[in-house]
Amino acid sequence: MNIGRCAPCRQSRVGFSPPKQRQNSRRIVGLEPTLRRITAPHPAAAGKKRKTTMDIQSKAKKLIEMIQTAPVEWKPLGEVASIGKGKQLNKSLLREKDKYPVINGGINPSGYWHEYNNEAGTIVISQGGASAGFVNWMDIPFFAGAHAYTIKANEDKLLQRFAYYF
Repeated sequence: MNIGRCAPCRQSRVGFSPPKQRQNSRRIVGLEPTLRRITAPHPAAAGKKRKTTMDIQSKAKKLIEMIQTAPVEWKPLGEVASIGKGKQLNKSLLREKDKYPVINGGINPSGYWHEYNNEAGTIVISQGGASAGFVNWMDIPFFAGAHAYTIKANEDKLLQRFAYYF
């Protein structure tokens, strides 16, 4: 399991562990701790801001109750999405400019290629190195290299955007 830092909030977070042969599921983490953290009153809040903060907290508590009591069926990720691995593309073949970015084990494209192997709207996760566990949403078609995992939700079971934000 990879551990990294969440850039916006500087909190430690657990990254994605590549799936093994029979381990293609993720443990679902509850929303309550996160909601409690983001809805906690700010020490400087006063007057009207304090009332607004209390209204938000009240709504958040109702949302937490609704989530906790909603009938939810938890499933392994592999049952509601396909998890894939990119294809090897030697660095010597990559180009500085071409039609499709090659996403490998980093945050930025490793180079460019004239073909793509994944459609726009795919979730891509870096496999190793300093960027291990980095999750990205691709708005354009791209070539997934050998150091990248892809997730494509079965849309009748799971919304792709929900999978990305989860």
